[in-house]
Amino acid sequence: AKFADLRNEMENDWTPGLQATLGLETRQLPALWDADFMWRAPGHVERSRYVLCEINVSSVSPFPPSAVQPVAATVLRALAVE
Repeated sequence: AKFADLRNEMENDWTPGLQATLGLETRQLPALWDADFMWRAPGHVERSRYVLCEINVSSVSPFPPSAVQPVAATVLRALAVE
């Protein structure tokens, strides 16, 4: 709940924006990736209190351990389609 606004922005704004900019479909996104954020300066005019710093797709490991099986299943499905 503490980061619900951040998750909402990532899922409904930043990721679709990235996809539109790069011409990527959802199935073309990495199965596992993470993003780093910084706080926006107080009083800034933007609607978000966060700034997206970077998106990482290498050296990322599933957390919690229960995420390993769903990530592996996603990769297997993606490989079967292509």
